[in-house]
Amino acid sequence: METVACNLCGSTRHTALYQMPDRRGFQAGIFTVVECDQCGLGFVNPRPRFQDMGKYYPKEYYEEGFAQNRAYHLGRYAREARYLRQIERKPGPRACWTWVARTEISQDS
Repeated sequence: METVACNLCGSTRHTALYQMPDRRGFQAGIFTVVECDQCGLGFVNPRPRFQDMGKYYPKEYYEEGFAQNRAYHLGRYAREARYLRQIERKPGPRACWTWVARTEISQDS
């Protein structure tokens, strides 16, 4: 596990919101969801290290979920893309695009 700064604004100040186990049951342990004190982004912290993510999100996680409800996932991705386009058109800082640009997408996702 690693303690990380906010992916959106870089702040290291956050407040714990709740804790819960892995709902899919791939790994034992409790995860803490925090809210960034600066920008309000919610995220798991501490989180599993990048090299350990496969333990929590094995290939079956992506394959089964998508295959079982392809229409739902395609619709969800379309809604998220529309939302991101709306944000892009708004005036003001676009810190989220800096984060998106440096985020590496999993080959299995």
